[in-house]
Amino acid sequence: MTKLNATGSAPVYSTYLGGNSDELTAPLLAIGGIAVDGFGNAYVTGDTASTNFPTTAGAFQTTFGGGADAFVTKLNSTGSALVYSTYLGGNSGDDAGGIAVDGSGNAYVTGSTASTNFPTTAGAFQTSVGGSFSDAFVTKLNSTGSAVVYSTYLGGGNQDNGLGIAVDGFGNAYVTGLTFSTNFPTTAGAFQTTFGGGMTDAFVTKLNCTGSALVYSTYLGGNSTDLAGGIAVDGSGNAYVTGGTGSTNFPTTAGAFQATPPPFFRFFPGAGFVAKFALGSSGYEIVSRTVSVPPSSVAAVNVACSSGNKVLGGGFSIETAVSVKLFSAAPSDGLGNVSDHQWNVDVLNTHPTNAQQVTAVAICASACLLAGHEIIVNRQLLVPASGVTNVNVTCSGANKVLGGGFSIETPDFVKLFSTEPSDGLGNLSDHQWNVAAQNNDPSGARQVTAVGVCASATAVAGYQIVSNSSFIPASFGGNANVACASGNKVLGGGFLLGTGTPGLVKLLSSEPDDGLGTLSDHRWNVLAQNTDPNSAQQVTVRAICASF
Repeated sequence: MTKLNATGSAPVYSTYLGGNSDELTAPLLAIGGIAVDGFGNAYVTGDTASTNFPTTAGAFQTTFGGGADAFVTKLNSTGSALVYSTYLGGNSGDDAGGIAVDGSGNAYVTGSTASTNFPTTAGAFQTSVGGSFSDAFVTKLNSTGSAVVYSTYLGGGNQDNGLGIAVDGFGNAYVTGLTFSTNFPTTAGAFQTTFGGGMTDAFVTKLNCTGSALVYSTYLGGNSTDLAGGIAVDGSGNAYVTGGTGSTNFPTTAGAFQATPPPFFRFFPGAGFVAKFALGSSGYEIVSRTVSVPPSSVAAVNVACSSGNKVLGGGFSIETAVSVKLFSAAPSDGLGNVSDHQWNVDVLNTHPTNAQQVTAVAICASACLLAGHEIIVNRQLLVPASGVTNVNVTCSGANKVLGGGFSIETPDFVKLFSTEPSDGLGNLSDHQWNVAAQNNDPSGARQVTAVGVCASATAVAGYQIVSNSSFIPASFGGNANVACASGNKVLGGGFLLGTGTPGLVKLLSSEPDDGLGTLSDHRWNVLAQNTDPNSAQQVTVRAICASF
């Protein structure tokens, strides 16, 4: 292993790294990798057949597993000592083809393994080998090399090799390589979900930050042999892949530099390729589910975030406020349990003959983004015939509120005036969620619940709370709409209704919407009906936004 100076005129350091047999003698298509952290430490990976390859005390695996093992070694900035060094393998042949390092010093390694006992972790995406040949693997080592954070096989029924790996700022791993498998794991909606033909296809896979699920996974290939050996990722989560192809129909794009096979093109390795996948890192999404609620029926309308995502906030819409009574809109599984990845709307359709449509809307993002993600709940009994009472929740420490919801015991008696990011004293708050309600029951206390979704302030750059008010004319419907600042996306939202006569303003929706019936990633809309025959009523909309 050698470090050259900036001019290439001399080595800064140069060292052997090995034991009593061969190192870096992996198969032709997996010959090791190297990465460097911000302190100048070098991270090296490859394979070794040595039973005495240099390892360090306390490293993850200090003894040879059998066959050939991968290794992961961290060398200090002067090349004079090992920070850590470990085998990585099982009872058969294991080799590493690529390594990446994140800002915290965790190392991400990919390669291939024929071992049936390759070290994997509970809850990882694929904990057993996919077939009778070798599988690719993806392993994340902690910053000291003493433990595996996660480790997973990645493969189908034939041979699969991981040849390149990159990591984004959220801890998602991007892996590329080659596969002979016609059932290599792909994801719905990915660019190419079926094997292209020939001997091998390249693959591109994005693994979430915990190694538990695929964010996306796709083949990349045509009618002959294709493989990818290098991958990089930019700050927006776009993946850049390079490799070789022998396919005459390898997927190219209009206007690309060279969209047709070059002269003297022949069977692999006929031509190199470069591909960019614009698929994003944040996992930001707005998901919705609409249910037709039967006459005289209660319903829990529930929607779930995609795998690996957590809920930020959510909303609802109902077909008619005359017939549909709203009990809750909150992060819940619909069975009374708080959920970090679901949004639920509880309703009663009072119409004796007609079904009514109800929609639950959830805003979600990658769990990798959401350090300190928490859901805070406060339940309070409102005394009989109470005035307007505030039920408030506060985020932990320096966390900020992303969104929130509510639950009321019965809309027959409890009238909801607001659910919004507020301190309950009339001031907007970036770390509290407030529900204001009035209990009109003259004889019984009624429960009101406030639910706040919070996360670390570091997760929400550009954080803002924006508001807009609108007066809805007497006996008329109308909406109040607000937009995030340019470049920001909406995380959650809420509303404030005039607190004059309770029940005069009937809510139809509070959701991420452009005010014209289309879901929007940067606006929040409140639609309401003013049943007051004499006076206009004010409706205020709140949106919480940040850069994603």
